[in-house]
Amino acid sequence: SVGGGILAAATTLTLQVPDELVPTMLGKGGSIMKDIEDRSGARVRVSQKGDFVPGSTNRLVTISASTHHEAHAAYLMVAHKIGV
Repeated sequence: SVGGGILAAATTLTLQVPDELVPTMLGKGGSIMKDIEDRSGARVRVSQKGDFVPGSTNRLVTISASTHHEAHAAYLMVAHKIGV
């Protein structure tokens, strides 16, 4: 098989999301974030509660995907959810 089953993120995007918008992005029990991951094929991770970007109350969202298209799709869905 090509690639030998090795999974590596080819594309990583990071964005800052205001802390008060994180619940909107996550959904109840993480349901919205899981849907974004399922639909885009990307992995979306959010910094821990209280772990802010220095000098702000923004949380860091990291999107990792095997292709630029997957990462971009997840980015667009996250942006839509937080109203950007």
